[in-house]
Amino acid sequence: MCSSNLFEQLVKTLQRVKQRATSDFSGVGIVVYNNSKNIPIFPLRASKFKTNPNNLVDDLLKISSYYSEYHDGFHFISENFVLTHTSQYFSPPIVSDAEVDYSHQFGGRFMAAMFGSYLQDILMIGILTKDNGITIFNNGKIIYSEHWNKND
Repeated sequence: MCSSNLFEQLVKTLQRVKQRATSDFSGVGIVVYNNSKNIPIFPLRASKFKTNPNNLVDDLLKISSYYSEYHDGFHFISENFVLTHTSQYFSPPIVSDAEVDYSHQFGGRFMAAMFGSYLQDILMIGILTKDNGITIFNNGKIIYSEHWNKND
């Protein structure tokens, strides 16, 4: 399980991104990890996004614009809460006995986050979409959910 401090940092970061997102916001997927060595990722861009270590929210907003070449894929934050990898194709194995609530709509990012959160070196995964708001997973379970107010 992830620390409560990391969890709170992720929630607050996603809330700030949600509050400041504009009409070109594409959504975001954030993987918080303690070791990236065995995580199945592959960069979607040859060039690296130049991060500002002092302003993660601004970086995530820039990355998540449809106008940014880096908006696809997942972005990785170390256990020290530093953005280390952007725009990564993330392909976790399917967990056949995962409990899926089909009463709600979801897509590929949601399923990758849920399956990926089972991986040993992943502490939690948070996603933010205009359709579903904030969802945070740990070990295949939703540990936090906050809807996007359509009037925001």
